Amino acid sequence: MRVAMLMDPKFPVYSVDIEYNRKGPGLEPKEIEMPDENGELTTNRVFPDIMVHERGHNLRNFLVVEVKKSTNAVGDEHDLAKLQALCGQLRYQNGLFLRLSTGPNSALTGVQRQWVEGPAIGEF
Repeated sequence: MRVAMLMDPKFPVYSVDIEYNRKGPGLEPKEIEMPDENGELTTNRVFPDIMVHERGHNLRNFLVVEVKKSTNAVGDEHDLAKLQALCGQLRYQNGLFLRLSTGPNSALTGVQRQWVEGPAIGEF
């Protein structure tokens, strides 16, 4: 994802990864608990679109981003709930949901965004 490549130099003390699912090299995958379609709490592996974090632990997870195109008919609720869970359970300080405008008439003014706040570093 090109956005992650553009973000990388802006965060020199963190790793910027796309669809990264490990707590570190060779370690267990990242998992969060979320309700399924029946409301039952289940554990799911997660593959966030973009993560700005320090690999190997959950002590310095700075930003997690979910991105969706405006042409995607699926609602935003699942992505927002996932960001809430990532911030709460894996201690990301910030979550950002972006719905990008696509097509010939798309513009940056058409981007929808919503922030999710997690705990600050040291509030664990």
